[in-house]
Amino acid sequence: MPVYSDEVTHDEDVHTKYKSHSTYALLTLLTTVIATFSITLAMIVITGGTKKNTNIQTDSRTNKTVILISIDGFRWDFFEKYSSSCPNMRDRIFNGKNKQNRKGVTTTKMVPVFPSKTFPNHISLVTGVYPEDHGIVSNNMYNPMDKSSFSMSTKDTKWWGMGNAEPIWVTCEKQNVTTATFFWPGSNIKIKGYTPTYFEEDYNGGIKYSARVDKLLSYLSLDKRPHLLLTYFEGVDSAAHTYGPDADQVSTAIKLVDDAIGRLLDGLDERNVDANIVVVSDHGMASMDKQNTVLLSEFYPDIMKYKVVNEGPLMDIFTNDSSVKDVYDGIMRAKNDYNLTQIEVYLKESIPREYHYSDNDLIAPIVIEAKVGWKVLRSSRSYSTKGDHGFNNTAPEMGAFFLANGPLLRNDGSVQRQFDNIHLYSLLAKMLNVTESPTKGSWRSVQYLLN
Repeated sequence: MPVYSDEVTHDEDVHTKYKSHSTYALLTLLTTVIATFSITLAMIVITGGTKKNTNIQTDSRTNKTVILISIDGFRWDFFEKYSSSCPNMRDRIFNGKNKQNRKGVTTTKMVPVFPSKTFPNHISLVTGVYPEDHGIVSNNMYNPMDKSSFSMSTKDTKWWGMGNAEPIWVTCEKQNVTTATFFWPGSNIKIKGYTPTYFEEDYNGGIKYSARVDKLLSYLSLDKRPHLLLTYFEGVDSAAHTYGPDADQVSTAIKLVDDAIGRLLDGLDERNVDANIVVVSDHGMASMDKQNTVLLSEFYPDIMKYKVVNEGPLMDIFTNDSSVKDVYDGIMRAKNDYNLTQIEVYLKESIPREYHYSDNDLIAPIVIEAKVGWKVLRSSRSYSTKGDHGFNNTAPEMGAFFLANGPLLRNDGSVQRQFDNIHLYSLLAKMLNVTESPTKGSWRSVQYLLN
């Protein structure tokens, strides 16, 4: 504080002039008060009276913990369809049989983004923007500029720029709100220079749900405890892919997740943490029949010349810029000649606007979309999946799930109207009292979910 350097550096002069210890103490106190008042006055002049909250953890409004849980592939209607397999979600989170005697809130469904795949939706849930904005446009991607590829294990930060968007844990960490994750796509990558304070370096599906829950709970006992925690459970998606969404194995997988949620609730009660619990899924699941296949090479043999990145509900076709129109025309001729009504073929620029899926260089120049329950493959019929997703995001089978309970959330045990998942980021930011990054969502669109 250069303005007050004279008072700080002339101790010997002060002692010579004022021999009395009490007089010296009084002078020191008076000097400190004057300095503090001068600094405060300067701040008022500079900031117009607005003082920035540089340590949001001391804000009483962040005393309420937010825990976001993702159940991959948990279709919106599984909550009723497999009601007996999820007593903790049904009774303790929704019906209010909990320590607080507080009911929760759910919605008819939550609408995923297109494509209704795992990575694009998990990132949209925590950024509030569409895949064309955040850049994770599929589980598997191809960059035609440098011919590099992305898979769900890719950690190279060049794929994770996010444009103007940022995950909710980055928003929090930038504003001094501590966060923790135990598996959430992208949470082990440094984005905008930030990771969660506590996170796992690599995804490992072999780690038991109980261990994930216990690790998150352990963070709540630390001096620097997180106010936002996220975790992810993959088993329901895996079971529904392998056996189909109507199989007994899906019920078993749901029970395992529900047991983990029960363990979490027990741990919170033991620690007297009254948390806001938000349970979501990324997408739904459709039944698949191996007979419902369009084998494109049988109708358009030239497809074997081009790079195909994804197959199934969607096919992404990359060609040289000069050949895009010719390839598109060839596929369209085959579609019309063979009456392939089970697929729609799009040039990137003609993809329906409501998909919000065209304004990104990583989106293929030609995209083929299969109707729900169908798949489009290039040359092989070795597709044994009995359940799948990635279809039109507004299809009922693709509907995702939302359930919540907490002091900041609606507590009347009601079923509210559906909402688009891009609004979840804003809802979380509102509960955490942090300033949002640019988003396509709005907390006002889902304010009916708040208390």
